[in-house]
Amino acid sequence: MKGVRLGFVTDRPTIRQQIPTGKPNMKKTSRLAGAAFILAVIAAACAPTPTGTTVNFKFDNAGLGAPASTTNSGTGTVTSALVGTGAVTTVQSIPGQGSRADFPNVGSSFALVKVDNDPAAGVDYLNPGAQDFEFGADVNLDSANTGTNDNGNNVIQRGRADANTSQYKLEIDANGVAKCAVRDSLTAPSATVIATTPVNTVNAGTDFKIRCERVSNTVTIKVTNLSTNATNTWDQTGTIGALDFTPSAGTNNFEPSLSVGGKLNNNGTIAGSADQFNGTIDNAVLIIG
Repeated sequence: MKGVRLGFVTDRPTIRQQIPTGKPNMKKTSRLAGAAFILAVIAAACAPTPTGTTVNFKFDNAGLGAPASTTNSGTGTVTSALVGTGAVTTVQSIPGQGSRADFPNVGSSFALVKVDNDPAAGVDYLNPGAQDFEFGADVNLDSANTGTNDNGNNVIQRGRADANTSQYKLEIDANGVAKCAVRDSLTAPSATVIATTPVNTVNAGTDFKIRCERVSNTVTIKVTNLSTNATNTWDQTGTIGALDFTPSAGTNNFEPSLSVGGKLNNNGTIAGSADQFNGTIDNAVLIIG
């Protein structure tokens, strides 16, 4: 029930005052209406993420050279914005793909896309729960990027390894190694299921489509070279329960945002070691069910 407490509704004393005929009890009516509203909010907050929900950032809604658009073209109701001191600009994508987002150069300021649930929606559209799901993006690393700058290149991430919630993440590390990681909230970080590519799979200066898939207890990473259309897959099987991003009490008591192009702290600020992605990202997507 998302930690919502009903005590303030049931703890109030019952009013036994006699009301004269024809004069409505406005206080009681107001109180009942308020209780009905709270119950409606609770029911919405408990609603599961609908199967087929998508979150998709195509970065197509801004002119070339302008700050990248964070318009979500998917079905999930979310809020999104560029955060950080660096620039994420709109540049031409590969033919037929419109535009894409160019993230900060190696060694410059940090910047990324921060995505949150819309509080009015009453649904965590960023949480697959127990459902199978897919996430990923089309990427092209800067030629100056070695994969060791600022601890690697995070493409999409929700949840941190040091937090008390679930996690899913796509990152590209040194020597062209891409990784897809998925963990439920009851599994220790050391037991995160990680599917990894061999070295030199995702090299700088080349366009790749990378997708991570969780199907039951198996995580699969699929990499397509968009120049040759050659696709390779690697998978890893472990134990994955239902994902849950509801935080428990403590120093990490925040519901984590989803980030594109870097890493956020648990409270939504950019991490000191931001795992900044250096290069371009297009078609950043989350597909649930």
